[in-house]
Amino acid sequence: MCAVCVRDVCVKGEEPAVTNCDDCGGLDGISVHQLCLDYIWYCPRSLDVTGVLETPPSDRITRHYALPSEDFPSDHIPLLAQFSPTRRANNS
Repeated sequence: MCAVCVRDVCVKGEEPAVTNCDDCGGLDGISVHQLCLDYIWYCPRSLDVTGVLETPPSDRITRHYALPSEDFPSDHIPLLAQFSPTRRANNS
């Protein structure tokens, strides 16, 4: 394990704006927290990222107020990345 070189998978160099949208029990009925709570960690010394699923825009996530919703059955947006072993890892 290479703990010093761990990175998170990003789309276009940026982490997702929202992976969790929670109504947090606000008494006003409009308190919604939109947070990026989920990450995929990997070590670039041993893995190359070959694909990343883009997350939906915030307005689509909050269309039904909070998560889970009709469009997203979980309280977290799924993250998906595809990897291949690096050439360096294949040669060791």
